[in-house]
Amino acid sequence: MIKRNMILGFLCLLLLTTLIVPAMAVSACTVSVQADGGTRKPGESVTLKVEISQNPGFSNFDLGIVYDRNVLTLTGIQTQQDVKLSDTETVSTPFLCGPLAVVNLQYIDEENGNALIGYIAAANVQNVTKDGTLFTLSFTVKENAPGGKTQVSIKPFTFVNEQRQELNVSYLSAELTIDAPAGEQGANGQNAGAEAQPSASMDNFKQTVTYSGYSDVDESKWYGTQKEGAVLCAVQLGIMAGRGNGKFAPEDNITLAEVIKMAAVTHSIYMGDGYIFDQSQGDHWWDTYLTYAVFSGVLGAKDFQNLQQTATRAQMAYVFAHALPEAELEPLHETVSVPDVASGSPYASEILQLYRAGILHGRSADGRFAPDSAISRAEAAAIISRVACKSERS
Repeated sequence: MIKRNMILGFLCLLLLTTLIVPAMAVSACTVSVQADGGTRKPGESVTLKVEISQNPGFSNFDLGIVYDRNVLTLTGIQTQQDVKLSDTETVSTPFLCGPLAVVNLQYIDEENGNALIGYIAAANVQNVTKDGTLFTLSFTVKENAPGGKTQVSIKPFTFVNEQRQELNVSYLSAELTIDAPAGEQGANGQNAGAEAQPSASMDNFKQTVTYSGYSDVDESKWYGTQKEGAVLCAVQLGIMAGRGNGKFAPEDNITLAEVIKMAAVTHSIYMGDGYIFDQSQGDHWWDTYLTYAVFSGVLGAKDFQNLQQTATRAQMAYVFAHALPEAELEPLHETVSVPDVASGSPYASEILQLYRAGILHGRSADGRFAPDSAISRAEAAAIISRVACKSERS
């Protein structure tokens, strides 16, 4: 399995690729998406190989996978293959991407925040000089896919050798033929049944999850349905859930991993991107949320070292303040006074921003925030609910 610090390393690599200065040009090579012939039907699975030829030697790459989401669903990026040694023994061996590759099936394209593409990053200590399969792609043809031709393409971010020289690469797409009735053209010129493009909006927050209550949630307390209804709101919005066995644990502390999960889910709902958080990606359940949060700009890859530690109220404010664009945190109060948050203290700007937006109210009558104190799950539910629902702010 890939360790979290390795994943963070890849994230940092992606963020730093703009700093790479090409040196002497290296000889040209070709990276192609390859598909066998024939047509595909709706509901059918498709596997494509991504091959490199005339390989001059590479160590690192970051590549996007671009395809029509109205036609195909990307279900997997395989970085290794099973090799049969005997009738009873099979081993897994990496493709040419190497053993340290990391993937993201729904990477948010930096050039278009509303577009989701596949993503794979690879890092090798030494140059890989063989020709062959870099990795493979698995797709499913959508049941309502229109007939006709569709392409799967590579969007290059970085492709370098161990001397940090950019490779001269030609990228070739694969073309698939879908055997389905051609979709009727609607008034807007799009195929009938095509998915609408995601749109970022506060209107995307909807109370769609059924709330049945929890055995340890006293509905008469401040966070219960008879008062503020914080737990109810956070659960119905799909941002929080119980901890199992019919319990919510409202008084328990919340970890940084849980804070990041809440912020990532909140950002995804707002963006309307339909992001699928796959907890099987990485060594820890939170890796999928951390990856999304870093790619989305909610936090930096190195902001926190130990996500299992209890979150402080200041850390929570920092993360939650970046869950939405600044324009959605418009101030309700021109000036605020927080006695225990100095202007130069950690995360002060985010704390004051949330106070001005009517999201934070403090723990006492004089507005003290207690920035270094732990935050409970009930408090986190109340705050994230105000982030997501402007009507809850005051």
